[in-house]
Amino acid sequence: QLTYKIWFQEKKKSPLAVILPGFGGHFTSDTLTAMAELFFSNGCSVLAISSAMNWEFMEAAGKHQIPGYVPYDAKDVYDAIRMIFQDIKKRKSLQGFAPRILVGYSLGAVHTLFISDIEFKSSSPIFDRFIAINPPVNINYAMKTLDDFYSVWKERWEKKDIEKRIN
Repeated sequence: QLTYKIWFQEKKKSPLAVILPGFGGHFTSDTLTAMAELFFSNGCSVLAISSAMNWEFMEAAGKHQIPGYVPYDAKDVYDAIRMIFQDIKKRKSLQGFAPRILVGYSLGAVHTLFISDIEFKSSSPIFDRFIAINPPVNINYAMKTLDDFYSVWKERWEKKDIEKRIN
């Protein structure tokens, strides 16, 4: 059971923006919600799912034991979106959504680029447009930077500062 969030526009025909978050992002995160609000306020219906590196996605839709290999993760995300579209079809016709836009930021942007390649080779594409916002150019560098960001407290904070922040 992969959970997702969808905001429907009231008008019959609207574009559908599917948003992919960055590394480990959840579909309820502040950044994703803010981006969804931008698209929604500009007339799009919006679908949001969690990152392939989020535990919830891995548990529900990841087909590999360990995530992190972008081509496999992007395919898992693509397959998950196809299943979500089938779920939406049960409740509401997808024909009312034109165009369908895949939007990703950070790691989600990398997945968007890989999915655009899958779609280019597909005989039955599900997206009309792709927007990749700030994809990391070098995944290894991006991961190291993220690791450094999360471990800054070890190198730069004094013990009293750590205790103060904890309290």
